Amino acid sequence: MGELRASKPLTCKYHINVEDEFFSEENGQVYRNGKIFRHCVDVKTGKLMSRELIKTNRALVMYDVSNIKVIELEKS
Repeated sequence: MGELRASKPLTCKYHINVEDEFFSEENGQVYRNGKIFRHCVDVKTGKLMSRELIKTNRALVMYDVSNIKVIELEKS
């Protein structure tokens, strides 16, 4: 959890969300994949003002994955 500080009130609040997340196995290693978005929501109305793709993530998993659904990707 983070905190955003400003000298004046902000007009929107920010949320970071992961979408299309899945775990894949490639060459015997498991990766966590997903798209990370920043949403800007108007403080007064609650309306979504913007949605920005920050990063497409592919990170090596270093913890136990025995209880996680892992997709085996085809080798290219």
